[in-house]
Amino acid sequence: INDIDFDGDPRVVSQLDIGADEFFVEEGPYIICKPNDMYFIALENRADPQPQVFSIINVGFAELDYTIQSSDELLQAIPEDGNLNSGQSSDILVTADTNELPAGYHPKTLTITSNSALNSPQVVDVNLHIIGPELWVSPNELNFQASKATLPPGQQIIDINNLGGGTLNWNIEVPNDCNWLIVNPLSGQVIEQASDITVTIDTNHVDYGQHSCQITVSDPNATNSPQTVTVNLDLLGPQINVNEDSFYFTAYGKSDTNVP
Repeated sequence: INDIDFDGDPRVVSQLDIGADEFFVEEGPYIICKPNDMYFIALENRADPQPQVFSIINVGFAELDYTIQSSDELLQAIPEDGNLNSGQSSDILVTADTNELPAGYHPKTLTITSNSALNSPQVVDVNLHIIGPELWVSPNELNFQASKATLPPGQQIIDINNLGGGTLNWNIEVPNDCNWLIVNPLSGQVIEQASDITVTIDTNHVDYGQHSCQITVSDPNATNSPQTVTVNLDLLGPQINVNEDSFYFTAYGKSDTNVP
């Protein structure tokens, strides 16, 4: 196909059809990257994400020599260079070392360059999403029934877990007016194994009747924070127990009549 360059001189270009994409290139190597963006997701301080693959395609009409440069050493392309004849493609394996990355989004790039390609350089955008701690608390409600005349009710357990990555540094707040509620411990860390929190009742510091208290579990660096647990107490008052439901009395009265 004949065309005119910027100086008004004729030049030869070729029309390429690669499926849905159809365009014109000059007689020379031409780089296509598919896909041209990649997305990795991993948990903070956990295993690296699975490798992914993109393809470099030479849609031009001459041999393509290329090299791949990463914007960060934690991102590696295998192989880092190669050559392709016209119409050939090469699969590039991309690995990401995410162990030292904090939670959040980390944009990186892979740049493909060639001294001979007509459209060099080409860039593949690589997005790394690192998930930090995620707070999980169960159950969200506890119910106690007690009496001052008997022993306090048994303890109950709250589980605190980290469904994300990194380290969950949790704290528990108990309202000051809930002095009948004993929670232990009030702070701790969770990496992968859940923390068990014991909740007990002190019936000496509460009046008879029904009481409710809401405790708060939080970590400012965790998603899904804070979480609350409602603790309900039904403290029974004194009860009168009667062993007999009926009584029988026998009485002898004194007579005013003189009996001879």
